[in-house]
Formats: sequence, C-alpha cells, structure tokens
Amino acid sequence: MGGPQNEGSAKGFRADCERVYREWHERAKALDTGGLLALYSEDAVLESPLVPAILDDKKDGVLRGHDQLRRFFAEGGRRRPNELVRWYRTGEWLTDGHRLLVWEYPRQTPDDNQVDLVEFIEIGGSCGTSSGCHSAERYSTVKFCPSR
Repeated sequence: MGGPQNEGSAKGFRADCERVYREWHERAKALDTGGLLALYSEDAVLESPLVPAILDDKKDGVLRGHDQLRRFFAEGGRRRPNELVRWYRTGEWLTDGHRLLVWEYPRQTPDDNQVDLVEFIEIGGSCGTSSGCHSAERYSTVKFCPSR
C-alpha cells in the first residue's frame, strides 16, 4: 500500500479519520452540497456508476473538479431514492493507520434493509496531495481534503 501520506502523528491521522467519518456522513445525510464540497479538493476526480444515472451528459461516469461534483451532489440529492437510503452505520470504521479510511452502510439495518455502500477514502496531509477511493455503489476515485 505504500508509505504514509499523512505527515502528522498517528494521533493526528486518527483525528482526521474521526472527523471525515463524522462530517461526510452528516453532510451527505443533510443534503449539504456545499459542506460536502468543502471536504474535497478543488481538483477532485470522482468516478461512479451513479454518475451517468444521475447526469445524462456524463456517460463515462467521471467527474472532475468542484463544479461537476456540485452538480452531481445537488442532483443526486434531488433524485435520491429515500426508501433505499436510511443512513444506518454501525459506528465502526477501519483504517490501515497510514492513509486509508473505510466504513460501510450495511444492507441490513435494525429496522429494514438499505442500499449497501462501502466508502474507501485515502487521507493525505494536504489538499494538493490527498486523494481518496470510494467503491461499491458510489465512487471509485476521489481527491479528498481532510485538513479543512
């Protein structure tokens, strides 16, 4: 997996992971497009099978930069199948201790089922060098800024 990208201490990296885990969830759940964008670097690249389903003019599934991300987050919020998204998480997340943060929105919830999503985020030390990778139903490649 390569060496650590976060130049801070292990404690600082863990704090970044805690913040990202909490804030990404809160902002996505609240349909806070501006808040979500603040978590991503200006040159973010996002790839998802949801992109062409939500944005008719983006057949390749790849978005670049805040303008395209903003449009995707806003339109996705309007179209989100709320009966499939319950925002349930177990409260647990994983990290390799150096650069990766992973959590799941599991299919099975205490009350019903939801769309199963797994988020993979690569945490870096600065906006210019940090990047993330989301998989499952959501994202494949994303630039991410943990230090805002």
